Amino acid sequence: MNFSGYAGRILEINLTNEQIKVRSLDKNFAVKYIGGRGFGARILWDRTDATTTPLSPENPIIMSAGPLTGLLVPGSGKTSFTGLSPATESFGDSNIGGHIGLRLKQAGFDVLILNGKRPIPSCLIIQNDKVTFISATPYIGKGAFQVEKELKNDLDDTNFAVCTIGPAGENLVRCSSIQSEFRFAGRTGLGAVLGSKNIKAIAIQGDHEIPIAEPDQLLKLFKKANSYLKEHKIADIWQRQGTLGLVEGVNEVGILPVRNFQDAVWEYTSEISGNKFEEVFTNWHAHSCLYCNVACEGIASTEKGLRVRPQYENVAMLGSNIGIKDITEVVELNHRCNELGLDTISAGNLVGLVMEAFERKMISKKECNGIEPTWGNFQAAYELLEMIAHREGIGNILADGIRNFIKTFPQSINFAMHCKGLEQSGYDTRPLIGMSLAYATADIGAHHNRAWVAYHELRKNYTLKEIAQLVIFHQHFRPLMDCLGACRFPWIEFEIDPSIYADFYSFCVGIKTSFQQLIERSEAIYNITRAINLRRGITRKDDYPPPRTFNDPVPQGPFQGKVLEKDKYEQILNLYYELRGWTEEGIPKKETLNRLGLEDLIEYI
Repeated sequence: MNFSGYAGRILEINLTNEQIKVRSLDKNFAVKYIGGRGFGARILWDRTDATTTPLSPENPIIMSAGPLTGLLVPGSGKTSFTGLSPATESFGDSNIGGHIGLRLKQAGFDVLILNGKRPIPSCLIIQNDKVTFISATPYIGKGAFQVEKELKNDLDDTNFAVCTIGPAGENLVRCSSIQSEFRFAGRTGLGAVLGSKNIKAIAIQGDHEIPIAEPDQLLKLFKKANSYLKEHKIADIWQRQGTLGLVEGVNEVGILPVRNFQDAVWEYTSEISGNKFEEVFTNWHAHSCLYCNVACEGIASTEKGLRVRPQYENVAMLGSNIGIKDITEVVELNHRCNELGLDTISAGNLVGLVMEAFERKMISKKECNGIEPTWGNFQAAYELLEMIAHREGIGNILADGIRNFIKTFPQSINFAMHCKGLEQSGYDTRPLIGMSLAYATADIGAHHNRAWVAYHELRKNYTLKEIAQLVIFHQHFRPLMDCLGACRFPWIEFEIDPSIYADFYSFCVGIKTSFQQLIERSEAIYNITRAINLRRGITRKDDYPPPRTFNDPVPQGPFQGKVLEKDKYEQILNLYYELRGWTEEGIPKKETLNRLGLEDLIEYI
């Protein structure tokens, strides 16, 4: 391959027989699917079918960097993991920051594909073209942070980047995360896919140079973008608090998840806020991703050791959503999720579900191994996390996901907050039809990273068509960043001109490309993920928010009495499908697939 930005090769490993294949990255493939999420989606379509189960050896897990990963672009540390999701049984991906994607490219690969299953728990070690396995026996049962530290020490080389799973991944918990450098590919349960393959950790090192088409132009643009970000009015507060600083604002506008989304405002928000964190945790430092001065993450030193500063989602789901009003307790719950290798969003959602079921006397102390999961009970929440990760008692039911809890306790369907089996993240959408649509039509389930349009809905009145168009734009642009391998915060929070990413791409890769061309390619990728989901049984019936959104009025606050109106939601869903070029059942039309260059998908869907 003779163009820049990419390492130019794909590494595929059959874990069962240790067969290793290396092949060149096809230029047409790279241009069409961009990288990262796009590579993962296309490979997953090609390698799976309707019968592939997420925890089987046949489900590949794909680590893929983007053309901007590791290069002079703000926040270019992003790397995607893709596979069939154990949580939803359909398309799954999640991205992670840090150095793991850069090291993959420095080893000479843009993509790592793992098939099959190791006969024993193992760690995969990649050093340029050298691939080896070592026993994971010394690391089994240990936390994700701990294993990364110990493996780096055992390898005696600080140049390795390492990603790990915790005990939850080992135990095939369907909301397991993948960790690297205090960062997480948390959603969709891909840590369980690594666990199903007997891979406890992956360590990568390399010394290949990544070619850049126009390095002088790239450096000039990088400096311009960096200056913009440094001088932005929110730069200081963002570095000090990250998204944790949003908690009080979200509460003020009335969309904070409180007690399993029963309420949307909370009187104790100041006790779990960014200001409270700064007051309590005075010994901390910024922890930024590659080439990023946004530095939204912080690490605090405490008597108990290092603790990651929670982000908004962590505090919302492990704080107000379960009634915890002490920032130190939220930090500890967040840390325990991280070490256990549990997605904090799903974990907080599931704990909230148990607490409401207990409140309704649907379950008792007996099912909960003697604990009383009442609102605000820190010890009960902590023990529930342990029970989920180790599949003990009611934790064994929760470990198989929210739909398994509904199957076991059918009445909980009325207050179980999920779409497509993925537990809902931290925004109450009863007053927000666009955010409801975004959650319901997201290809991975109820996650805000596909389209966070709540901010726009709260500031301006839109027609239904305008809202549907806004959701679609977000579903193309936000995932585009996961294809490129760069963080979306400079755009979504700092409002940098989105067209700058077309220039970054052009200077890195050497192919002059417009922003609109990149958006169209991302649209094609969204149709591929839709095709994967359709093939696995997803239909229109799965593109709805949870029942509570329609049935339970907001009890208090700015949106008191509000519910999502069912007829209006039907209208906007129809508009959404029409604007996408899909049928009324949510199936991409033949002409849509032809327009997007996906003719080969037509016969399957």
